Amino acid sequence: MTTHNNQAQQVNDRELASLPGKPYHFRAEVTGTFPEYTYPADEILTIKEGAQIMFLKNDVSLEKRYYNGMIGEVVAVNDSEIYVKEKGSEEDFLLLPEEWGNYKYVLNEETKEITEVIEGTFRQYPIRLAWAITIHKSHLNVQLLMHAIPLRMDRHM
Repeated sequence: MTTHNNQAQQVNDRELASLPGKPYHFRAEVTGTFPEYTYPADEILTIKEGAQIMFLKNDVSLEKRYYNGMIGEVVAVNDSEIYVKEKGSEEDFLLLPEEWGNYKYVLNEETKEITEVIEGTFRQYPIRLAWAITIHKSHLNVQLLMHAIPLRMDRHM
């Protein structure tokens, strides 16, 4: 775990580069208004087979295969599919892209009720590289602490 995004990114980039095989890139689909600084996942996700990942959203399907903060691994990947599994599990599954909404809340003048208006959407695979993550992203998750790569913490940051 680290305190800054750029430190985590450097570790993740280095670990990804050390894996054999071809990297695959998946670009998010963004529609409407969805400011870049609020993107819930990487706009361009780059992964390889064997990459350690963290899920960024709960699986709302009946299977409930993953949850926000769960550590996993990429089992297989090609240009159109990603197979993943929970760290320590033998059971893999096809991961599908998820959608996040950028909502605005407005007062309906007639009914005086607050209504939700969707301004934009962000669609991407709900994962990120997770050899290193920020303390903020970890939410001090015990599972993440068990898999964390120790990083040197400078006193003069």
